[in-house]
Amino acid sequence: MPTATDGITVSDYIPEDHEQVIATSRRLTTGVAPWRDHEKIAHELVRFIEDAISAAAEGKGHVLVAKLGGAVVGFMTLGQQQHWTGEMDGYIGELATASGFDGKGVGRALMAAAEERARAMGLERITVHAGAANARARRFYQFVGFAEDPLCQDLVRHPVVPNH
Repeated sequence: MPTATDGITVSDYIPEDHEQVIATSRRLTTGVAPWRDHEKIAHELVRFIEDAISAAAEGKGHVLVAKLGGAVVGFMTLGQQQHWTGEMDGYIGELATASGFDGKGVGRALMAAAEERARAMGLERITVHAGAANARARRFYQFVGFAEDPLCQDLVRHPVVPNH
């Protein structure tokens, strides 16, 4: 079900989104250490996203796409991952906004949709690995309610399912 924030709609990925999602994924190489091969990282990111698209097609997660006026302005991959305690958490693999859309509500709209999907999957938490040097992403996740897990520096949003 699409959700909207400030004219931004978020829905599950459809094949027509592919080109724009892949183009947006290039932004995920921002902040990568200079000694890493950015082209190789960009190639691997495309592989991660295409794996997430395949998993979502099999009902194993979601690729959420934010649009404004029909154009892709961001996307997020959401899957599940088992914490070392055995509990299942929602897991954000990638979240990127199109150039010029930072701070415009795209990330918040994607997060609202991700929380809705996580609740529907019966998950209590969503985790994300945000690089220690990616201060902007870490601030965003903290802004939307994530807290740092002191054991591993992952950021965790808990609860997504209200306590009963």
